[in-house]
Amino acid sequence: MFLRVTRRGEATGSPFVASSRQLMANLLM
Repeated sequence: MFLRVTRRGEATGSPFVASSRQLMANLLM
């Protein structure tokens, strides 16, 4: 799920999505 979201975010290239991706990465770490 996460990978899919990140991939989609990169594809769209939305700033909000990018921020969400970073947040998720931090949470995972």
